[in-house]
Amino acid sequence: MTAKLDVVEPFEAGADIDPLLRRATVEKLTAMSRSTLMRRIADGDFPQPVRLSTASDGTSAGYAWRASEVRDWIDSRPKVDLRSTPRRSGETQ
Repeated sequence: MTAKLDVVEPFEAGADIDPLLRRATVEKLTAMSRSTLMRRIADGDFPQPVRLSTASDGTSAGYAWRASEVRDWIDSRPKVDLRSTPRRSGETQ
């Protein structure tokens, strides 16, 4: 049995909204593990997240990514032509 999701539109119809994505969603969309995602951020090869809140000790208590930045990053990845990819020995078409 699948759960029915109730969608609530708190914004005006047609408003330009850039949703925020949590880490687990970004990992699924990019097919990257948490460690790879964090390494790419540190290397400057993935968008920086935005802070959602600050803990009482001043550290970040939550963060997320702008959906548009994640989408742009995915779109910037080079396409692979699998027809021209060399096959491993023993592989058949």
